[in-house]
Amino acid sequence: MTASAQQFTDYAQHQLAFSATNAWLTLTWDSVAGWPIIGNFMVKVDDPSPATTFEWVEVTSVNVGANQTTVTRGQNNTTGIAHGAGAFGGNKVP
Repeated sequence: MTASAQQFTDYAQHQLAFSATNAWLTLTWDSVAGWPIIGNFMVKVDDPSPATTFEWVEVTSVNVGANQTTVTRGQNNTTGIAHGAGAFGGNKVP
């Protein structure tokens, strides 16, 4: 049996550059500095208000030049939700 590799790294927090619907699979950030560029990792997308509005996404690829991530939505028992520009995202592991 082979386990899938999941990459962990130090916490790095960025903000969404644009609003995103609950179904978008590409998210654009103000920066992706400090995030892995190889391997999958988790990001918690957290809207500032209300404080309970967040979603975990699995990042499957990073486009450094465009500050974009391709994601699988609604991970760790969360649901894909719309996020406003300025929502925070960080790769702190749950």
